[in-house]
Amino acid sequence: MKFVRNSTIEKPMINRLSCRRSIAGFILCSSLTLATADTLNLGAKSHDGTFDGFEDGRFLFRTAEGREIKEPRSSVRKLNLTEPRQVALTRTSKREPDKLTMTGYENGKFAVKADGKESTIPGMQVRSITVEMDFQAFGAMEQADTPRPVQPIDISGLTARQDLTAEQTAVLKQYQAANGKYNAFLTESSALVEQMDKATGAKREALLNVLRRRKAEEQPVKRDLEISRTALLKAFPDLVQK
Repeated sequence: MKFVRNSTIEKPMINRLSCRRSIAGFILCSSLTLATADTLNLGAKSHDGTFDGFEDGRFLFRTAEGREIKEPRSSVRKLNLTEPRQVALTRTSKREPDKLTMTGYENGKFAVKADGKESTIPGMQVRSITVEMDFQAFGAMEQADTPRPVQPIDISGLTARQDLTAEQTAVLKQYQAANGKYNAFLTESSALVEQMDKATGAKREALLNVLRRRKAEEQPVKRDLEISRTALLKAFPDLVQK
């Protein structure tokens, strides 16, 4: 999987399905506004958002507002998932995780499937749960929830011009800096994905967690580029967009 860049904002291009647990979520996954959401029921109150995993006896959950919360297992009555999740579940009695399909949590037990068979695992027997990410689905959700940017802007004819005003020069430099920062961010993310593809075990899970955080970190970088691009088009209304 590689991130493609050009003279303006580009979406990460997903070419493989082998990348697992985000951003998240990137992955994932992961900071998206979903049409439907997971629900973490605490009895007196509940949270809608995205289940991010389980570790150190706490549920990791990202609310619909993007806030990350950690709720102790003893406080959680039920977890409803919008759809089953592929997870790596590590039991307290084992070092290596089991690859399972998780369908929810209720009455102190995680509901899972393995080889087509349904079963439950007591929460006290679970050390950690890592949600695996399908980056193709992650990319599709991002495209659905985030308006696609305007077409790339050709600035090749501006850099050599001698008649630019001070304001136009400042706007152009701001756009170039924002564009360079965003492209560098995508390049770094692409390198992390390649490392993750080759990694296994705890190292792979750590890289997936990094990618998931980066998905949220990408948004302000992208927003700065969008702002600078708008300013550029205002300063140079005759710019040709590819």
